Amino acid sequence: MSEPGARDGIDGPGVRLSAVWVAAALLLPPAISLASRLTTIDLAYTVRAGQVMLATGDVLRVDLFTFTAHCDPWLNQQWGAQVMLAGVFGGLGWLGLALVRAALAAAVAVFTYGACRAYGAERRPAAWLTLLSWLPHLGGQLRAQFFGLLLFTVALWLVAERVKHPRRLPWAIPLLLVWANLHGSFPLGVVVLAFAWIEDRVAGRSGRGTAVVTVLATLATFVTPFGPRVWPYTIELSSDPLIRELIPEWQPPWTSIPIGILFFATVAIAIAVFVRNRRELAWPAWLQLGVFLVLGLSSMRSLFWWLIVLAITLARLPWARRPATADPRNRLNVALVGVFALLPLIAAVRWLPYGGNDAPEHLLGFAPEPLTAELREILEPGEPFANPQAWGSWFELTLPDHPVYADSRIEVVPDDVLRSSFTIQRADPGWQEELDAIGMRVLVIDRLTQPDLVDAIGSNDAWREVYADEDGIVLVREGRDPVERLPPCPPS
Repeated sequence: MSEPGARDGIDGPGVRLSAVWVAAALLLPPAISLASRLTTIDLAYTVRAGQVMLATGDVLRVDLFTFTAHCDPWLNQQWGAQVMLAGVFGGLGWLGLALVRAALAAAVAVFTYGACRAYGAERRPAAWLTLLSWLPHLGGQLRAQFFGLLLFTVALWLVAERVKHPRRLPWAIPLLLVWANLHGSFPLGVVVLAFAWIEDRVAGRSGRGTAVVTVLATLATFVTPFGPRVWPYTIELSSDPLIRELIPEWQPPWTSIPIGILFFATVAIAIAVFVRNRRELAWPAWLQLGVFLVLGLSSMRSLFWWLIVLAITLARLPWARRPATADPRNRLNVALVGVFALLPLIAAVRWLPYGGNDAPEHLLGFAPEPLTAELREILEPGEPFANPQAWGSWFELTLPDHPVYADSRIEVVPDDVLRSSFTIQRADPGWQEELDAIGMRVLVIDRLTQPDLVDAIGSNDAWREVYADEDGIVLVREGRDPVERLPPCPPS
């Protein structure tokens, strides 16, 4: 990166205050990641799918995990992330997954900071903006989207460096190829490249090299096991009305008070900055910001992309390039940098005992280990069971021989099953009929995500409670025989 080491580091006794801010921006994200629990809602099924592919040597193309979509086709676009995380889990267990999340957090911060610096921002403003971009996903989930976030910031950095270092931009071609095999956010990379080409043209540069890279990078996204079908898959998933109705993270930010406040506060900042500085940047930069604003308005999960683009856009304005009036150098700053450097190491200590497959229950979210152990005793070999959607991923990893009713792969679960699962979860009218239609002998309830069902099931004499703890309840349907093991899927 275009990062003058002497200015950012130590060129004499002590360290400048700006270096403390840089250390905070780059080291707090991995430290907070390591201090946070791993959420298994998407992570666990990702590891399980990767394990299957590592064992078979083939890309998984059908559903093996649920009895409601058993053997149905699965356009498994995120297969690359699944294989990588399964490989890490096989070698270093939960410790490895925690370290990967921290490394991704650090890398996203590094490339966001690098893009801000490439546009001329001074160290301190670049560090502030990097911290701003991290607000919504400090300690976030480890899932395929995290790989997408990293590649997104790398693409923004390559674009920011293209004028001074044009030979770096072609790296966007393999970047997009890899991205298309990791996460469905890869079209955002094409958007960033397209805006870079438009900006080159408006600035009077030929833009020929940027145009060629944009075209080749777009074609590179077709190089997947599913060919160009990954494009309609991504578009259809992001625009599915049922998913937007039922899944909170796909809903607009104003449906969540904390996220809504954060989002609209940043929108207010963006509007104020535009009014004051609209002549400082050419219109393509503002239009790109507007596109990501619309994206942010569409769903809470898009807040990540919006804040990163906002931070890098603000870094291009004169205020960010203005040298600090004071940047004192002293030994206290050395100590502060040392503290920030120690924080990730300290946070990593509690993960050290978990370098295998034994689950650190207190470090995982949506991972009811005692309840899972009880299920192993209750279920017949290969028996499917009805489960909370939020725990489906966990059960797929820890009870691989027992297909579940629903999981977090919203693109795989049939629409009627997805709607039915939420009817049951919320104990909406008709929930008993929906539950009866599933036909399962064993039912699991999550106290956190299904509180209404916990209350409603108590008045239903058909179900007998066989286990309960602070996480959930296991019930058995009186007089119902176990469902037989599902047949194996034919070769895809």
